[in-house]
Amino acid sequence: MLTQDESFVETLANTYLVTNKSNTGITKISLDTEHKKLKVWESCVPKDCDWGITSYQQKNNTITAFYAMGDIKKQLTISLLDNKSTMNAEIKYQVNQKLTKVVSYQLKAQNNRIK
Repeated sequence: MLTQDESFVETLANTYLVTNKSNTGITKISLDTEHKKLKVWESCVPKDCDWGITSYQQKNNTITAFYAMGDIKKQLTISLLDNKSTMNAEIKYQVNQKLTKVVSYQLKAQNNRIK
């Protein structure tokens, strides 16, 4: 049986990079449309931090996913634009069920397969 990471299919066609490189926070989002899962990376030093893989729900061109990291909950809402080559992503951060921060990003799709 494959682990969650082994079954995750990452392609450049479904990998989106933040357009504003000076941004701190999210740097990359990858969608596995076959398994309805996504993976998020955040700016860290010396290399980006992997939030891990989570399932998502999709309604039309809007994707919603949730991450829980201790007391911190993150709701990720993605809107796919321009024939799915661009996405807007909004992350709502909650600590102890209180909204503490909302951050928006724009990301652009890559074009080739990676592994």
